[in-house]
Amino acid sequence: KEYMLEDLNTWSNLYTAGRLQKPVRVLKHNAEIEEAIKNNLESAVRTSLLMLPEKFEEIDLYLNIASLSYVGDPRMYFGENPKKVVNLVTPIVPHYQQLYKSAVESLSSSAHLTKVPQSDTSSSTTNCNKSTPTFTFEQNRSPSSRWDLCLGLPSTIRKILAIKKREQYLKSKPPNSNAVRTAVSSIVARAASMQTVKGLFTVGLVKGGSYLAAKLGKRFLSPN
Repeated sequence: KEYMLEDLNTWSNLYTAGRLQKPVRVLKHNAEIEEAIKNNLESAVRTSLLMLPEKFEEIDLYLNIASLSYVGDPRMYFGENPKKVVNLVTPIVPHYQQLYKSAVESLSSSAHLTKVPQSDTSSSTTNCNKSTPTFTFEQNRSPSSRWDLCLGLPSTIRKILAIKKREQYLKSKPPNSNAVRTAVSSIVARAASMQTVKGLFTVGLVKGGSYLAAKLGKRFLSPN
């Protein structure tokens, strides 16, 4: 439990936190864990806003959120389907809408984010369920708004970005999207590398190598 709470609140390795940024069914209700899950979801939206452009479509927000726990994961470059995130998100957009409704509304009420109905002629970065109403988001990219988003990030991200106190507002520019992406990537890469090493020792080097070879073959032979 303590390990789970730490990751949800601080993003110490973005393993449990990353899994719970996607629609899942929580079997046991615990007030402390539910609050941590809520904080984790808002952190995912804050982080994604710092990585996205000023104007973007709703599906792009969910795609970015779903990709957070894969950014920097070496396994995504060796064997995984490059369209894994798109395939995960697009069939269940309504579930993402429901999951992130509260976090989006919270940031909208804080003047960080506004949304307008998507026009029929607008194009999306990927095809989603046309029966699901979607929106175009526009975010406030002023330095004060960006800093406010940064100050609400999990402590591990803030530490990597050297964000310590509010007084930084007056002295420097907020971190750009590349810096935020790199910070997330460094957390995921470290945790994923450890998981890979543990996995190899668990199943054995020969079996692990065979599994990787099979994944690589599947990726390069797949038309997608």
